[in-house]
Amino acid sequence: MEMMIHLESENGHYVAQVMGYPESRVEAASCEAALAAVGSSIRQRVDNGEIFLLSFPNESTCSPSLTRKEPKRIKSIRDVFGMFKDDESLEELRELMRREREEELKREFGE
Repeated sequence: MEMMIHLESENGHYVAQVMGYPESRVEAASCEAALAAVGSSIRQRVDNGEIFLLSFPNESTCSPSLTRKEPKRIKSIRDVFGMFKDDESLEELRELMRREREEELKREFGE
């Protein structure tokens, strides 16, 4: 299983979080320790649970059917288009990339 991890340095320590999953946020003294901690946390969560797909037959009923769902395997880049469209952290990631790009341009070309 692969997940996108956001890693940043804050006040002398590192913060790692699975993109779109704020409950996975961990802090550690090094980036390696932060990545290991977030990986361990997610692995433990996945190992202790199952993935289900909850579907409702139609809008007028309140009797959902529950089926076990295996995680979707990504075979092609086309499988990931739009997968994060409702991710609340996407705008935060875009802002972070914009700031980093501006800082890189300033370093490379001056102010």
